[in-house]
Amino acid sequence: MAFKIKVGWITISRRILLGALILLLGLRLFHILDIVSYNQDSQSHWLRGRPVKNEAQNLPLCNSNETGTRILAGIFNKLHRQTKPPPNILLIGSYGRSGTSFLGGLLKSIPGVFYYYEPLYNLEQWHMLTRPLAVQSLKDLFICNFTGPVFTAIKERGKNYIRNKYMETCGSKSTCLESTRLSSACSSEPIRMIKTIRMRLSWLEPLLHDTKLDLRVIHILRDPRGAVISNWKAGWDIPAETLCGNLLEDLETAQDILKRFPNRYVAVRYEDICADAKRIANIVFHFLGYANLLPSANRFLTRMTSEEAGDEYSLRRNTSQQLQQWRTKITEEELKKIETTCSKAINKLGFHLFRNINNTRNLSIPLYNQTSFNPLFGYRDCVNV
Repeated sequence: MAFKIKVGWITISRRILLGALILLLGLRLFHILDIVSYNQDSQSHWLRGRPVKNEAQNLPLCNSNETGTRILAGIFNKLHRQTKPPPNILLIGSYGRSGTSFLGGLLKSIPGVFYYYEPLYNLEQWHMLTRPLAVQSLKDLFICNFTGPVFTAIKERGKNYIRNKYMETCGSKSTCLESTRLSSACSSEPIRMIKTIRMRLSWLEPLLHDTKLDLRVIHILRDPRGAVISNWKAGWDIPAETLCGNLLEDLETAQDILKRFPNRYVAVRYEDICADAKRIANIVFHFLGYANLLPSANRFLTRMTSEEAGDEYSLRRNTSQQLQQWRTKITEEELKKIETTCSKAINKLGFHLFRNINNTRNLSIPLYNQTSFNPLFGYRDCVNV
């Protein structure tokens, strides 16, 4: 009888141990499932610790396009490794009227951004802008060093060209642009962003090699037919030869930068923003390390893409109407001149050449050339065009 009781006690003990083990495993599983946490401050949407393979559903993938999947997977892998947002963002356009101001406005909606708007403008106007000066100027601004020619240029332009809450409360121009106060305001923010159309992509290598800057580059490109017409409409007399020469140079440089700095550079087409602004915004935010669009970014998109403001310089755009608007306005002479000059760049961007005004006006002929693929735009199949 004693033997039987002993056996029964051992059986009961084993059951208790087994139950405790199952409970511990259950608690551990619950912890794993709950490993994504969000802070309650301005970085509340920062992703922490979730396994990469389980986050694929959050990526804006639309099919199994190998190249596009690989590029976006690379973006997500970088996101997984980061523990904080990149402190420096460069928003660069190959030329004006390409959507840099719109995307700059979107990114400015991120809490804690110290935003420089076209700080190289006066250096260009003063015929001082060179590659070494441009590189040094951007580096100084990223580290909040307000000295030298670029600071002189900023003071000349006025406080409207630095966009941050500090500028709303600092007082007069002279007070706001006092170097010590400005440096303190700049250093207090977690992110600094520069938007410029006055720098060639080939100039960026020293900045990308500088690990202390931890720079992320967002490069916006636009179909030169739409860009040239928009520039002319805005009163900018920019020759198509100059615009397309810069574009072609940047496209060729971009291929090399993407290979050498795959997690530091992303290219976006203006037309894709127009076709699916929220999708592209998600891609850009993933590139910068955010799991989702911030509420402030969603509000910006809702406010700025619903209707046309009528002002050439307004950020407010009915983006779906902007996509191919140039096709209804361009003349046959303009079309022939731009397509002849820019045919190689147009092909590299993945767009059709229309050849004549009838094809151009026929909107049933698609703008996008689906047989052309450029790895710069690996997200192509994610955009509703």
